[in-house]
Amino acid sequence: MDKYYGMVKEVGESAGITLDPSSFGEVEMIGALAIVKETEKDPIWGIGIGGSISSYPLLHEGVLYFGACDKKFYAVDARTGEELWSFETNGPVCVGSLPTIENGIAYFCSYDGNVYAVDAIRGKGLWRFSTNDKLASAVAISNDRLYFGSHDRNLYAITKDGKLLWKFNTNGPVSSSPVVYDGRIYFGSGDKNLYVLTEKGELLWKFAARGEIIEQAAISDGVIYFGSGDRNLYAVTTEGKLLWRFRANGPLSTTPSFHEGVVYFGSYDGNLYAVSKSDGRLVWKFATKDIVLHPSDVVNGRICIGSCDCNLYAVSASDGRLLWKFETNGPIASYPLATEEAVYIGSWDCRMYAVNPENGDLLWSFKTSMSNMASLDVEYPEARQSVETTWEIGEREREKKEAEKADIADYGTFSGTYVDTTKTDYLGFKKKGYKSN
Repeated sequence: MDKYYGMVKEVGESAGITLDPSSFGEVEMIGALAIVKETEKDPIWGIGIGGSISSYPLLHEGVLYFGACDKKFYAVDARTGEELWSFETNGPVCVGSLPTIENGIAYFCSYDGNVYAVDAIRGKGLWRFSTNDKLASAVAISNDRLYFGSHDRNLYAITKDGKLLWKFNTNGPVSSSPVVYDGRIYFGSGDKNLYVLTEKGELLWKFAARGEIIEQAAISDGVIYFGSGDRNLYAVTTEGKLLWRFRANGPLSTTPSFHEGVVYFGSYDGNLYAVSKSDGRLVWKFATKDIVLHPSDVVNGRICIGSCDCNLYAVSASDGRLLWKFETNGPIASYPLATEEAVYIGSWDCRMYAVNPENGDLLWSFKTSMSNMASLDVEYPEARQSVETTWEIGEREREKKEAEKADIADYGTFSGTYVDTTKTDYLGFKKKGYKSN
C-alpha cells in the first residue's frame, strides 16, 4: 500500500494536490477521486478494462440487468444472484449506462461507441448502432424512437431497428441521459447547458449553468431538477424559468429523487442532501466520508446511497438518520436500486450486491468475469490536461511483472473498436509508445 501510495502521491504533487491515503482502500481510486474533489472539476472518466461495476442496474420481471467494465452486459437472477447470460461488447459498459427494456428487447450503451439491442431473454444480439465516441448515457424510448447522448457531442435519435433519424450537436460531451416529458427531450451537456428539443430535434430553448451537466435531469410536477459542476441543484420550469437553486459544498454529478415534497441528491462534498421541492430550503443532510453520487428512490421510508468511501448507506427519508450501512471492498459510483425485497448495488470491487433492506445484511453477491479493478484516467476538458492516476511500478518490478504476465489468463485479450484513453494497461504497465512529459 505504501509503495503504491507513493507513486500516486507524485502524480498528485505534480498537479499541486495533496492526497490523503486514509480515504480509500485502493490507491488508484484515492488518486483519481482526490484530484476530482480538490480541483472541483467535473471529469470525463477514461475507464480501462476490469471487473468493476459503475453502471446502473435495472430490475425487470425478476431479472437484474447491468453492465461492467469487463465489457460485458449481464442478466442475473434477482433472487439468487445466479448468472442467466452475458453479452460481450468491445468496451466497458459503465457509468450512466442504465439499460432500457421494451417488448423483450434490452437497449444499452457501451464505451465502444455503440448502442446495442439484445434479446432480454436469451442474450442474443439483434443489432448495434455506432457513434463516433464512447457512450455513457442511458437510452430513452418514446414513440418508437430511441434517444441517447455521446461523447462526440451529439444527442441521437434512432429508430427501434437502429436507423438514424437525426442528431443534435452541442459544444461538449453528452453524458447526461435524456428525459422525454410531454413531447420534449431534456438533456445536459459538458458545454454547461441544459437543452430542450422537440421530438424532431429542433431546439426550443436552453438554460445556461456555470458548470458541466453530466447526469440525467429529473422532472416532477412540471419542474426540471438537475445538478451541475458549479455546485448547484437547479429547479427550472419547462419553459426555462429559474425557480430556485441550492448550492452545495461540492460539484453535483447526480440524478435527484423525490418523496413527499422533498428532493434528494448527492454531492462530491460527501453529503446526501434533502431540500424542499417548493423553495430549495435545506431540510437535512447526511454526511459520508467521500463522494456521493446517486440516491435511490424512497422505499418504506428509507433512501439508500452509495459512497466512494466504499459503503452503502440506508437513511431515514424523513430526518436523515442512519439506519444501517453495508461495506464493500471498493468505491461505489453506481445507482442503488431499492425495492421492498432487496437493495442492489454495484461496486468498483467487481461485484454486484443484493442487501436486505431491513438491516443491511448480505443476501448474495455476484462476481464479474475479471477480478482486477478497472483503471481510471481523469481528463480536464477545460484545461485539456490529463492526470494519470493508475499506479506505475519501478523498473525491476516492471521486469518481474512482464515475466509473469504470460501466466495471467485474461491479459491481452482485449480487442475491438473501443478506443482506450488511459495511459496504462489494466495491469498498471505503461502502454507501448506512451512517453511521460
